[in-house]
Amino acid sequence: MRIETRAMPQADEVLQLHTQQYRITDYVFVVEVNGQNNNSVYLYDNYTDTETLLNKYASPAINFSVDASKPGSIATNRFEILLQSITLGTNDFDLQGISVYPNPSRDVLNIGFGENIGRFETLELFDVSGRLVAKQAIGNELQETQVDVNTFSSGVYPLKVSSGNEEFTTKVIIE
Repeated sequence: MRIETRAMPQADEVLQLHTQQYRITDYVFVVEVNGQNNNSVYLYDNYTDTETLLNKYASPAINFSVDASKPGSIATNRFEILLQSITLGTNDFDLQGISVYPNPSRDVLNIGFGENIGRFETLELFDVSGRLVAKQAIGNELQETQVDVNTFSSGVYPLKVSSGNEEFTTKVIIE
């Protein structure tokens, strides 16, 4: 393994991970994210076209497999770290006129957009491992939406509402 010394990554930067010399089929990335309070950090897998949110609430272990018969699976440029600028905190949600209730929740989480009808396109909820557990498109005339959380494990879940380059994140508690 080789680690480079460099300045802290900046928002909207992509860091290429160079992986090679696979000897077995199943692997685990262990990732710890520090000092990126104003950025969302994701591990992007070019082969599976998936991204995993990396943050202090997520599990640092990310499992993946390779198959030597599939070139994309063992490509040296399979993985990237993506940094996206965010605005964090419940206060930011409140300032933007977005309400989340009840918080904590057991059954259904309500997200109200107030005067923001048509402003946002996507709502995403991540589990404690940083995996996307719920994603909904937000319609242009949608004033409120619900997420059924009654099958989710208890814990803290990051909730992201976004549109283009605008993104707001808060934490919700599932009991």
